[in-house]
Amino acid sequence: LTALGIGGFVLYQRFESTAIPASAWVEFAPPEGQCRLLMPGSPVAREVVMHGPGLRSGNKYTVLREREDMGFFLTCAPGAKASFDDVYAAERDYLLKALKGRLTREADVSRGSLVGKELQAETTGGGVVLARLYRAGDRYYLLLAGGPKLRAGQGDAARFFDSFAVAETAGHGR
Repeated sequence: LTALGIGGFVLYQRFESTAIPASAWVEFAPPEGQCRLLMPGSPVAREVVMHGPGLRSGNKYTVLREREDMGFFLTCAPGAKASFDDVYAAERDYLLKALKGRLTREADVSRGSLVGKELQAETTGGGVVLARLYRAGDRYYLLLAGGPKLRAGQGDAARFFDSFAVAETAGHGR
């Protein structure tokens, strides 16, 4: 979560939110990620360091929407031998500390046979952060969306999170 664009997320919280036009959403499949999802624009890629036990560096893909005051992030990283729950706890705790956020909700989630965890947090500046962590085979996928008007399961957040899928060859499970 180090380079999920936390600074960018905080920077873009100052603009008025509106829904992202449907025409902005495009399917994105990272070259190494064995996954696909909808992103509201062309993502910018960079290498990141993960915080879960045993995780190696991965790649983060970021779309910041200044006009709508939202940020969308996908991080793909090679897995570790550590338990899914230990990796999730480390990533969650790092995110909350980095954002100076307060955890407001956690839940188990699934996308077909893919299982994971979801969190919702509020930042000190009034922003909302939604994040999901999945493991498929030997890869971890962290999806994060932030903005003051985002709501879990609704609008742009639903479009982003509900579009995520991994290739069947990637394997599933926690």
